[in-house]
Formats: sequence, structure tokens, C-alpha cells
Amino acid sequence: MQDSVGGNHYIIPLLIGQILVHCQDEVEAQTLAASVFHCIGDSLEKALTYILKHHSLTTLVTAGGVMANTYLQKRLVHWGHHHNLDVLCVSP
Repeated sequence: MQDSVGGNHYIIPLLIGQILVHCQDEVEAQTLAASVFHCIGDSLEKALTYILKHHSLTTLVTAGGVMANTYLQKRLVHWGHHHNLDVLCVSP
């Protein structure tokens, strides 16, 4: 299944799952997962900054998949507050 930009919906969970299998302990796995979600957050903020420069938006709605992650939800709500954008996170 492909998304609107031609990516694969399953690639991130599969990649994370494969990498976590090779972790030596739970702390290493948690650190790796946190790093991955931090990178996803950076990418989302960069993409949204670009979109806001080219489009007049007042609200962003997120739902499902990676966006069910509470870290990403809190980060985007905080980011949206500083960019005059309401961010609504739909519960799965």
C-alpha cells in the first residue's frame, strides 16, 4: 500500500522491528526507539515548516500509525503553538 507521496506505509514499523531485534537489552532498544521518533519529529517539523510557508493553514489533524505516538503528538502540539497552528490529535 502506498501513500500520497509514493512511500510505503509499512517501511518504518518493519525497519524499527528489524533493528530492535539486534539490540542487546531493553535500555538499548528504548534508546534506539526514542532516537527514531526524535528523527521522525524533526522530519515532520521540517516538512510542516515548508508547507506553512506555501499554504495558509490554521489547523492540522493527525491520526493513526506513527502519529499515535504520544511523544510525537506532544511535540507537534508544542510546535504548532509556536507557529499559530492548531494541532488536533485523533485517538486511535
